Amino acid sequence: MNFVNLHQHTTFSTMDSVAKISDLAKRAKELKYPAIALTDHGTLSGAVEFYKTMKAIDIKPILGMEAYVANRSRFDKENKIDHYYHLTLIAMNKKGWQNLCTLVNESFKAESFYRKPRIDRELLRRHNEGLIALSGCLASNLSKAIMDQRNISFKDEDGYETLTAIECADCSDGHICDKHRKESPEDVIKWHKEIFGDRFYLELMNHGLRQENIIREALLEFAEKHKIKTVATGDTHMVLNQDVIIHDMMLADRKKTTLDDPDFGKYPGDGYYLPDEEYLKQRFSQYPEAINNTLEIADRVNFEFEFGNYKIPTFGNIRQEDELFRKQAIQGLIKRMGTNKVPTEYKNRLLHEIQIITQMNFASYFLIVSDYVVWAKTHGILVGPGRGSAAGSLVSYALRITDIDPIQHDLSFGRFLNKGRSAIPLISFPEYPFEQWMKHRGTHG
Repeated sequence: MNFVNLHQHTTFSTMDSVAKISDLAKRAKELKYPAIALTDHGTLSGAVEFYKTMKAIDIKPILGMEAYVANRSRFDKENKIDHYYHLTLIAMNKKGWQNLCTLVNESFKAESFYRKPRIDRELLRRHNEGLIALSGCLASNLSKAIMDQRNISFKDEDGYETLTAIECADCSDGHICDKHRKESPEDVIKWHKEIFGDRFYLELMNHGLRQENIIREALLEFAEKHKIKTVATGDTHMVLNQDVIIHDMMLADRKKTTLDDPDFGKYPGDGYYLPDEEYLKQRFSQYPEAINNTLEIADRVNFEFEFGNYKIPTFGNIRQEDELFRKQAIQGLIKRMGTNKVPTEYKNRLLHEIQIITQMNFASYFLIVSDYVVWAKTHGILVGPGRGSAAGSLVSYALRITDIDPIQHDLSFGRFLNKGRSAIPLISFPEYPFEQWMKHRGTHG
């Protein structure tokens, strides 16, 4: 298969796709895909499962997302004015993956979220390194600009029209205020080319829609004029063509309606399944370069996940971390015992635990957990005494992570942490009964 699908949604695009990653992998293997991308709507939640599943069957996983980009600023949230457009982003390398994670984190913040988790151009300008951008589907910035210029419209998955007449007192006498000013396709291309350079591709789709035909013609003209490469994609929301009925049922459920309702909002056109050879022959035979460019993009991607290598944040100065940990543990135990004359049994146990924890490079982990647990306890937030094997650690007791004396209760530290166990030790806390929580809440206002 001399093609890589670079626009792929899975069930992690909630209530939008019915393609399970396992089914997608099986079909991609049958079609002999050399690589395949993941571009769920506004999320990277399926990235690890997708990566591991594709790696297991020797298909190169390409990680990305279809971002929701605010049409103005992500801080603007005016009804009927502030929506979003779609932009396909793909991580080329480690820096690109980190930037994708940053964009997702920013999009879910309260100041950004409006109907969808949104980013904006400010964030793209700051966090575009290592990212490839494809111009997107019919709901993209460029597609909407082309349709606006040609006076055609399209209704996106949320029912918004690309062309909407908005009455505004500031737009009288033919004047259009900045709030409603629309970019030309040339403006959109200029901005994205400035930001992404040769990492910006014009995305060609063909789902049998009149709007897509018009947009493809325009994109081909822009590609030649601005020396930008095109790339063929299938906006995939299902694995097989026969899955369309399942997808329709899901969309009807999302709209709280039924299949026999003509307005329930099924996807227009067809072909939203994983492209096969017949699909490419029917839909993209005129665009061999756009097909070849899918392989080019796959070759530009060079990113590997690292598993089993824990990246624990440092607590202050990394060079002084172990000494700080040792100091706080010793002082904490003295405070717990209420005397400087700590019994030998406690002293030996504490020093033994400190040695094991520092040798396994977990000092920062204990300092961080202690920091937020102590903060919670001193701010009226319920924290249990500790449970599970964590209660066997005298260090945890000294740092006020737990409130159980492991020596008094004959609890083993080795069950919690030992040199033969490489995993991060799990520190958990029991949940309070609701009645006890309410009683505690009342005492703290």
